Amino acid sequence: MKNKRLLSIITALVMSFSFLLYIPAERFSVNASEGRLYNQYEEKWRNVIFNKYALTENSMYISGCGIFSFCNAIYALNGNAIDAINIAAWAVNNGSYQPGNGGMYYLSFYDTVESGYGELFNFKIDGHYYGRITDPRLVNHLKNGGVAAIHVYGHLMAVTGYNEINDTYHIIESAVSGTRGLEPDGWVPAEKMCSGNTNVDWYALISDTTPPVTEVPDAPQLSVEKNLFPVDEPVRITWDSVENADYYSVSVYRDDELHNRIEPYKSTEYTGNFPEGSYKFCVSACNAVGKSEESTVIFTVGDVIKGDINSDNLIDLSDILLLQKYLLSSGIFTAEQYKSADINSDGIVNVFDMVLFRQLLIKQ
Repeated sequence: MKNKRLLSIITALVMSFSFLLYIPAERFSVNASEGRLYNQYEEKWRNVIFNKYALTENSMYISGCGIFSFCNAIYALNGNAIDAINIAAWAVNNGSYQPGNGGMYYLSFYDTVESGYGELFNFKIDGHYYGRITDPRLVNHLKNGGVAAIHVYGHLMAVTGYNEINDTYHIIESAVSGTRGLEPDGWVPAEKMCSGNTNVDWYALISDTTPPVTEVPDAPQLSVEKNLFPVDEPVRITWDSVENADYYSVSVYRDDELHNRIEPYKSTEYTGNFPEGSYKFCVSACNAVGKSEESTVIFTVGDVIKGDINSDNLIDLSDILLLQKYLLSSGIFTAEQYKSADINSDGIVNVFDMVLFRQLLIKQ
């Protein structure tokens, strides 16, 4: 009797382990290429274990393809990143994922995953069907921007595109295996996906429900390191990423004439060398609705302006105060500031430069 009671306690503790792993879902930042967010064969997945149903090996390294293929599909669909451990724990709790006892029960998983995660990660399930990858229903879904989870013998993957010119499918494989002969992320002929270990016999259609953008993005806030640059020094301009911006429109004017224009520009940083001149650098944030107002910064490329110690393109009281502070040994000049403060160009900044500086101010 005591042994049975002890066994029941141990069983209850083991089966509840997966519940302890479950945490509220949230987005997290990622850096993936072409939609492949997860690689099942990273060593860390050996330590992610669910014991609720396990009869054999039960880590996500061994039987995680259903979870990983779904997360990869959603990331390729709309860029939303799902925590694989979180959704695995959720699926263990509702019985649609049983690592060590068959892995993903994909019919029940795809019957319930939209209600659990669809609103948060902007997707819906448009049905799941037995059939080949060449089924018109699946092909048309891919042409219209959807993705799909696909099942081959003992394995699940994601398909995220179709090229009708050469009849190939974009396949994301979370568990690269020699028996299937697929790349982690690549275009695969229909013939291969209809034969051998990569013969598709079932698929689930997934669509994006991300709300359409309805507003023009805000103007970006630009920043430049200084106002005056030597000819041989790169100019670096940065701006914050603007929400709802698909890309940026960059225009550079030199002496009031267009010097360069780049559109679309994907980065939030511009670094380049410029010939001597006065420049206005303009950036707008853009999306399908329209373009924001331009934000601008102004800078000069060329020799330093004598007397313009703070490089604001003006010679005024603020510059003479900097010179006075330096002469009183309470200030430090950069190489450019020193050159600008050396009014008589004798290589020494001293009281004679202060006299000439006062004359510059009087003449203005």
